[in-house]
Amino acid sequence: AGGTGEAARPVYYIGLRIIGGSLPLSLLLPAVVLSYCNFAMNIRRDLLYQLAMVLAVLLLFSIASAKRDDYILPALPSLAILFAAQFVCLDGADSGEAAAGEVSSARRGDSARGRQSRDSGAAAHARSVKNGRLAAILRDVAVCSSAATILVGTLAIFIFARNVGALSMLGSRLTSSDASYAAIFAYGLARLTLPFMGFLILVITCASAALAGVWYARPLLSGAGFGLLCVAGSSLWIGTVKPIEASTRSVARFAGKVRAQVGDAPIYVARPDPELSWYYGHGIPVIPRATAIWGPPNGTKVYFAGRPGDLAIIAPRVREHMRLMVQSHVMGAGGSPALYLFGATE
Repeated sequence: AGGTGEAARPVYYIGLRIIGGSLPLSLLLPAVVLSYCNFAMNIRRDLLYQLAMVLAVLLLFSIASAKRDDYILPALPSLAILFAAQFVCLDGADSGEAAAGEVSSARRGDSARGRQSRDSGAAAHARSVKNGRLAAILRDVAVCSSAATILVGTLAIFIFARNVGALSMLGSRLTSSDASYAAIFAYGLARLTLPFMGFLILVITCASAALAGVWYARPLLSGAGFGLLCVAGSSLWIGTVKPIEASTRSVARFAGKVRAQVGDAPIYVARPDPELSWYYGHGIPVIPRATAIWGPPNGTKVYFAGRPGDLAIIAPRVREHMRLMVQSHVMGAGGSPALYLFGATE
């Protein structure tokens, strides 16, 4: 597992990731279970094949030594097919036809057996219709609750995003990464940049279509609206929000400013920093012990790049003569890195 903690994850981790990674579509799982027997035999066979793929991913990677988040990806297309099947007729018609055929066959037998078969067929038909209606209700509840929550939440953020106090209060209750995601989302909606403008239009349109489809009993309309609503959210997250958040933790821009400031002068770091060295263009050596204790020779221009905690390895008498040259705004553990210039100690 490479020391990342993936081997220590519990056996049920992959199952939880499949459910969580497919939200809000995974709210349709109860409808999937109830509606399976209501489809025609050839459709059930196709759905069983998709279910087998999901179960194979679940079982195989649940017992694996390492459980990575991206292991769930092969199961998602099959889950999408299972969920899409819920937006066809769920009234138990196929099971009812089978029950009617059973009753017709029974009529050719003796009367006692015929009565028993008719009762059995009628009971099976009633049970199938009941399950189909319950599955349709659960499907509509999942669609309505998800579409309404996304629509109301997005509009609320859009309206109150300009209230800095509200955003600050929200950010104070979140972890650093979650607060960063929330700030990016709120800023994008408040300024209505192009990706967020498209997302807002799609949310209003698709959520309205999904709710209208449920209201007018048009499953295909509600399914199309619900599916496109999920695609809009996933596209914004993967294509816009995550790249912006990743850029706030990258030292690429900081390294460019450092390279322009330092030129050919020597520069040191507190410990090996592969990321900074990569963007800087070559390896940056660790500061020599003598320089950290006594400082560089007077008259020489020497730089130091590091985060606030890295300054602890430099002697106080040397540190108090260092000048801040470039301050970054990179987020992450240990604070934002900065570039310092050693000053004369005498």
